[in-house]
Amino acid sequence: MPVYLTPGVYRRPKRTDADDVRLVRTDVAAFVGCTERGPLPFPERKSEGIDLPESRMRDEDLAVRLTSWDEYRATFGGFIADAFLPYAVRGFFENGGRTCYVVRVASVRADDPKRAAYARWGFPSELVGSGDLISQAVSGARAVDVDNAAAIAGCDLVEIVDAAGSPSERHVPVRADGTRLALGGPLRGSYAVGSTVRGYRSALVLEATSAGAWGNRIRATITPLADETTEFGLLLDVASGLERPIRRETELYRRLSLEPNDPAYAPLVVNPRSKLIRFRAPLERPQPGTRVVRIDPTLIGDRQVALEGGADGLSTLIADDFTGESGKLCGLRIIELVDEVSVLCAPDAVFERPVRVLAPVVPNPPCAPPVTTSAVPVTSPPGDERRQTTPPDMVSAALIAQCERLRDRVAIIDLPAAVRGIRSLQSWRGSVASRFAATYYPWLAVSDPLQPDGRAVTIPPSGHVAGIYAQLDNAYGVHWPPANAALNGVIDLADTVVTAQQDQLNPIGINVLRSFPGRGIRVWGARSLAALDDSDWRFIHVRRLMSMIEESVETSMQWTVFEPHDDALRLTLVHALSVFLTQIWHKGGLQGSTPQEAYFVRCDDTNNPQAAVDTGQLVCQVGVAVAAPMEFLVFEIRQKPEGAEVIES
Repeated sequence: MPVYLTPGVYRRPKRTDADDVRLVRTDVAAFVGCTERGPLPFPERKSEGIDLPESRMRDEDLAVRLTSWDEYRATFGGFIADAFLPYAVRGFFENGGRTCYVVRVASVRADDPKRAAYARWGFPSELVGSGDLISQAVSGARAVDVDNAAAIAGCDLVEIVDAAGSPSERHVPVRADGTRLALGGPLRGSYAVGSTVRGYRSALVLEATSAGAWGNRIRATITPLADETTEFGLLLDVASGLERPIRRETELYRRLSLEPNDPAYAPLVVNPRSKLIRFRAPLERPQPGTRVVRIDPTLIGDRQVALEGGADGLSTLIADDFTGESGKLCGLRIIELVDEVSVLCAPDAVFERPVRVLAPVVPNPPCAPPVTTSAVPVTSPPGDERRQTTPPDMVSAALIAQCERLRDRVAIIDLPAAVRGIRSLQSWRGSVASRFAATYYPWLAVSDPLQPDGRAVTIPPSGHVAGIYAQLDNAYGVHWPPANAALNGVIDLADTVVTAQQDQLNPIGINVLRSFPGRGIRVWGARSLAALDDSDWRFIHVRRLMSMIEESVETSMQWTVFEPHDDALRLTLVHALSVFLTQIWHKGGLQGSTPQEAYFVRCDDTNNPQAAVDTGQLVCQVGVAVAAPMEFLVFEIRQKPEGAEVIES
């Protein structure tokens, strides 16, 4: 420390950039698929002139970072009949995963009438239009024929008046197609031709926090605190869905107001706190004295209303909703913005309506009659149509393309359910070749909360295997082969693979999941999907280790940009990289009895001639002998004024 003798202010230059290389995380997975609820990219909602979370959300926020299964449930809800992703994320955390990102996929295309939609209900404020039924409306129908359908479809709430002139029921209008007006819920009664349909505008709309059919299960009990008042109490309750055991979700607000200048103004109180609903209101508050809507008990009916119009947007899914290759921000394009991700999974790329098979929770007693297995159909929740399958090859190609372009992540490719048997697997393998991907066979049978009595469902294995990746990375390091580890949360395998069959699958890079007596179900392979003649990259952990080294070096060496190219800089680089690689060697990631046998670092005149120096380049050549049966893998780091470039050879 320098000694200061005269009082004053002194400047002490201190370099803040660290010269050492730090390991980047390799255990963070990303899942792209379908969920019950959660954020979706609705770009047009940012310009609707209303204060919504979408208008304040950054693009990268659509990839939600999670550190537990409870966090997943809080954001994305539970299990649904039309998705594998919840099972995969649960399997990830059950098998040792600590951090993952989830991106929800659904049709949000503006030209798609069946895209994802928010369940909602409005406080009727102003009558803006009406029309007459031009055909009979029958009980249970979700649409009516109205002579003024287009005008009424733009309202927040419609009221159907019977022939006697008495209001009978109210619904949320969804869309109009000619004279056909689609409703958010089924009719409770039948109405003759000539019955009136009135459309109301609302000063305040009650809306589910995220799009999806789940919002149609929200019940809102509205209790006016006085006659013709702007103050009310609100009880929210979510009706049970398919999941067992039943999850109760309730929220209570004792005093809310429709008066914008009241401290209890509903949007101000509810929106920051509620995980179920929000009040949609204009961005600009009305001025004091402005007339506001008052709660009219006659318009609320029995004072309990059900939100309507929510849709999952899964019946018109296409591959582009997963990949975003058309340029729109969705699916994999969102994950591309997250640098922390190192493993990609898209279990819903191979979605097929699962056949859920009865599996007893406990073994049958010896004298009990055998339990017969039976397929149990599970339907989609009301408000949406059956899930549309997508071409899995297109999604898998996009997963691999992102990994090869970014070079800091690998993809776990799920095999389609129809790819079974040696010949089928060999044929599929012939169409896929990438150092940055791995696949696992067969599918897994796991417990299914959508069915009681321990029934199981078969799902793709990517989520569970990603958890094994994370578990072994954290326990030993990314250099450790992700194999010979027991899978947790798995009841059985969809197919049994014996040694003779694995003899044909392992050499072509298809990793097998096998059950061993007394040892459980284990990952029994660590191959990548590299080309069969690309033996240097035969193992997936070699690719992951090299990606980790390259990204760690590239990230930690950014301080070298614009530094004077002299011997001091070269020596500093060599020292920092040597220390970094020695740490990996000590952990067993590099082979050799000495560091000199495990790696080399070269940064001198031999690879930095004056011609290269004059162009602003600094080349530091690094060679590592990965702890696997192979020769040195060499990559170069070229430091240019505009940034670092990694070149493998």
